[in-house]
Amino acid sequence: MKNNIMFLWSGVVNKDSLIYNCILSLRENIKECNVFVVTPDLDKDSIRLLEEFKVKVFKFPLKDFTNRRMVCKIEKIYELLENNIPEDGNLLVCDGDVVFCKNPFGVFNNNFDFL
Repeated sequence: MKNNIMFLWSGVVNKDSLIYNCILSLRENIKECNVFVVTPDLDKDSIRLLEEFKVKVFKFPLKDFTNRRMVCKIEKIYELLENNIPEDGNLLVCDGDVVFCKNPFGVFNNNFDFL
């Protein structure tokens, strides 16, 4: 799929969590995009809840995250780009507390690399 969005999330996902409401707002505004959550520590219930929204969850070792959160995020972006995003695909990397009011992929309409 051309449009893709990634979140790095640590902690629990439930109906009161920020990322739950973030993804809920995303799915209300965008039907066609891949959503990836990379995480060192989500439990099975959290993953199951995300998968109800067709979110692809990738777990990685907690040691990759401890005391190196930003480096880890950059590494996971690179891995996602290399392994899951087509060459002509768009990738937005967002925080899990974003509320989407409309489709954010309009930023790519001018054929530029948003980074």
